[in-house]
Amino acid sequence: MVFVILDVANRYLDLIFNRSKIFIPILILSSLFVRLYYAPFELPIASDAFVYFSYAIDITTLGNFPHYLISNDGWAIFLSFFFRILPSHEFMDYMIVQRLLSITLSTITIIPVYFLCRKFFGVSYSLIGATLFAFEPRLIQNSLLGITEPLYILLGTTAITLLFYCEKKYNYLSFFVLGLFTIVRIDGIFLIFGMTGIFFLKNKLKKESIKEFFICISIFITTLGLMILKN
Repeated sequence: MVFVILDVANRYLDLIFNRSKIFIPILILSSLFVRLYYAPFELPIASDAFVYFSYAIDITTLGNFPHYLISNDGWAIFLSFFFRILPSHEFMDYMIVQRLLSITLSTITIIPVYFLCRKFFGVSYSLIGATLFAFEPRLIQNSLLGITEPLYILLGTTAITLLFYCEKKYNYLSFFVLGLFTIVRIDGIFLIFGMTGIFFLKNKLKKESIKEFFICISIFITTLGLMILKN
């Protein structure tokens, strides 16, 4: 009886959501509004976020990478691109940009989360999953701090989502994104084991898939190598 009720409910939800093609954009805009409403733009960036901020400012000012190193500098490098595009003489302006970027990235992550859910569930449950992600209080709070997690989560989710698609180009792209994911936070390298398992579960262990996997690993290593060389 319970399964029948759930099946009927799922059909009605699918009907509602399939008729509302603008649900995802509405969800993204609503999530963005909530984050912007609670964002403390009047307060300076602090703690770990300030370390990334300072490193990004040094890259922007010097025009190259500073002689000192910080751990997990991918977020700071990402910030520096936008600091160059939006020059200012006020530090608070750059801090606002940093918060806005982390908020935007956290909101955009709704899209890969939805498509990842779609690989396992119907439209209605996938939208529910995306909604839970969009309005999870701790994720919202985290996105307001200007720290590395929003970019980290976006890249990790995107890498996994791309891997579930069958075309080779998506496999290659997923391992490239995995490289960026690891640059943002070095502990992301452990995801390589999970993605390797997913790759061979999806493609089976055969000569062609092994060759394709070595190309994927080469892309991953090359991406990491480029960042190591810059140091």
